[in-house]
Amino acid sequence: MDEQKLRKKLKIMVMTVILLSLGLVCTSYALASSIVKIRSNRFTMSMGVELELNDGKSVIDMSDVVFEPGGTYVSEFPISNLSEFDVWYRISFTNVSGELKDYVTVKVTEEDGTVLCNGLISKLSADKVMVSSLAAGEEKNLKIEFYFSKDAGDIHQGKTVAFNIKADATQKQNNNDKDFGD
Repeated sequence: MDEQKLRKKLKIMVMTVILLSLGLVCTSYALASSIVKIRSNRFTMSMGVELELNDGKSVIDMSDVVFEPGGTYVSEFPISNLSEFDVWYRISFTNVSGELKDYVTVKVTEEDGTVLCNGLISKLSADKVMVSSLAAGEEKNLKIEFYFSKDAGDIHQGKTVAFNIKADATQKQNNNDKDFGD
């Protein structure tokens, strides 16, 4: 009789191990499936964000302009969101060099008067400018004004300033912090 009880207990233990193993496999599969199905990507791939400044032409052409102390140069140009989704965008200045970098003030405004950046060109890096939005397919006109400080004096005659204008964007959806990832 003890042998029968032992066999019965053995069968129960084997069945218990099989059921627990089956439960573990099912639970693991369910967990893995739920993780795969939940998408929490914050951004669309960066290749999907596409801005265009001034139809691909130079934003500034100062080749015929005499820029003297106290002088202002103004240019207008469009920025277009060619993406299929709304974006946050910003305009900044990179690779600023030259003797005049601390004497030229720049101001970039949207057509409604919103100021995107305003200050010495040497200080307008991406972390020091305002972020604005563009809807999918939207185009805005921007105005850029350069002012050469009248305090610079004639000692700066023939001196230069060089820079790149940078426009970058990031997806607006699920990005309330306006995070550009830099």
